[in-house]
Amino acid sequence: MGNTKRSWSKLKAREIIKTLGISHPTQVEIEDIAWIRGALVKEERLEGSEGRLVRQKNRGIISVKADIRELGKRRFVIAHELGHFELHKELGPIMVCTDDDMLFWRQKRRPQEEEANIFAAELLMPEELFSSKSKCSDPSLGLIEQLASEFKVSLTATALRYIAFSPYRCTLVISENKKIKWYKATKDFNYYLKTGIDLHRYSVAIDFFEGKTLAQKIESVFANAWIQGENLDSNAMIKEYSKALPSYNAVMTLLWIDEDIDGFYSEDEEVIPKYDSDHFTPDGKRWRW
Repeated sequence: MGNTKRSWSKLKAREIIKTLGISHPTQVEIEDIAWIRGALVKEERLEGSEGRLVRQKNRGIISVKADIRELGKRRFVIAHELGHFELHKELGPIMVCTDDDMLFWRQKRRPQEEEANIFAAELLMPEELFSSKSKCSDPSLGLIEQLASEFKVSLTATALRYIAFSPYRCTLVISENKKIKWYKATKDFNYYLKTGIDLHRYSVAIDFFEGKTLAQKIESVFANAWIQGENLDSNAMIKEYSKALPSYNAVMTLLWIDEDIDGFYSEDEEVIPKYDSDHFTPDGKRWRW
């Protein structure tokens, strides 16, 4: 999908926000907005899809799956379908969207589904309202959870929005079935992750896939347990905060580079840290503070 389509999706959402005079998250009443724009929202017992749009010229019906109980997800589905209503008039009278269409870490999506996601994120979390709030404290999934509650949006959508505006060097990682599935970093992160590989044994996220409970707090881990780069110092530490997403058999991880980690590390070299009873777990698995 080209940058023109991405920009148009954002601009269309911003146009609606401006037209309606929205100046606070509580004013983003998505069902009312859909009605004003010409689409009636209703719940249905949908099979095989999360949302559906039926259009007749400038009017439409947005159906959202009745089984969706999470408010943030329900709102995002409606905003996603409204995105189709606003952006994709040429695609026919009926559009049906699955859960995968709205999962940001799924790579095999039709371009119009990504456009609808971009529209939904901008509409539900307007940049003018969200950006400053994402900079009010150090990075943490706790802050992201607070923003998700305030804007009434799913944790994943909020986390991605946070990455877009965070002034810190962060990356959001989704791991599935013990492997790094997908990640999104801030522009100045300057390191990369290898997707499709098993989680490192010194990561915190691996605990979930080994049947353990995640602590849900920021912990210090060796940088090379996660990230790759020519100049990475082999002894460098970064911050990790991992949260289980049991419904998807997945883990969401926020990584934060909070100090200089550049060195002369070769990315093919694996460093095995020495055991330190003061800073490792009892099994010597991982450095934790």
